[in-house]
Amino acid sequence: MGYGFQLCEWFDPKLQPDHSIVEVKFDGTMAIFEDGRLRNRRKRDITERFPEVQISEFANDVVLVGEVCCFSNGVSDFRKILRRNTDNPTKIRLLTKTNPATYIVFDVLEYKGEDITHKPLRERRAVLDEWYSTVYLQGLNGSDLARGVERANKWEVDKSDPCGLDGILEIITNYKAEGIIVKNPDSPYIPDRTTNWLKLKAWKTKVFEILRHEITDNRGFVIYIRNNGHEQRVAVNGQNDQQRILRGMGRFAKVRYLREEESGALYEGHFHGFAKSKDEHPSTTLDRR
Repeated sequence: MGYGFQLCEWFDPKLQPDHSIVEVKFDGTMAIFEDGRLRNRRKRDITERFPEVQISEFANDVVLVGEVCCFSNGVSDFRKILRRNTDNPTKIRLLTKTNPATYIVFDVLEYKGEDITHKPLRERRAVLDEWYSTVYLQGLNGSDLARGVERANKWEVDKSDPCGLDGILEIITNYKAEGIIVKNPDSPYIPDRTTNWLKLKAWKTKVFEILRHEITDNRGFVIYIRNNGHEQRVAVNGQNDQQRILRGMGRFAKVRYLREEESGALYEGHFHGFAKSKDEHPSTTLDRR
């Protein structure tokens, strides 16, 4: 049938439903599984690129939506999934061993020949649970119906709960995820960008000593910090902040980032103000950007 993709908008508290389904936001490539093939948002068939993701013909009477991800120490790594963008058979065989992918499924659009996109998300998730349980149980019995496929975990949150979405932070920290998707459980599947799915990023903040500063060739202003032996440049855009550094009035910088790489590099690290000392405790907050 050629289903389209439903995409997220940035989170706005005014749009949060009274009751939400919350899922981890993975950093991979979105793909629809239909007629035994994987297709990305550009409508390109990427099945052959991920031979380790397999769903048997006896279990493919579904149309699934999910994220194809590669992981580093349990964290989905977008740079690793980019390395899988090859159609070279030799490279593909090597990458399936050194950089394996997993298809994390979070929605089902068709089941046993029936289009269920009009049904609310809570019902579609129940169908997904039924399909996945069948595949998983058959696998335990020795029938290899699916490999390299996992079902996305979900949590339910009430807007009236005092902890609310902040209560999900501990879970997100354990998953080392970059954020969450807040979904309206009463919404149908709409192949467009909608406010029924809202995304939030889990920003971590840590204090670093400013080693030195530099004015770049394009008149930018950066500071240098060191994390676990890795030296990194961080842009400082505010003129008042720049002047404070130039006058030697700011020794410690707060840097916000999404995750820490194996090398110590801070992914999407950016300046987030000054600290009085390096002893301030690291923190994690849910935010739009």
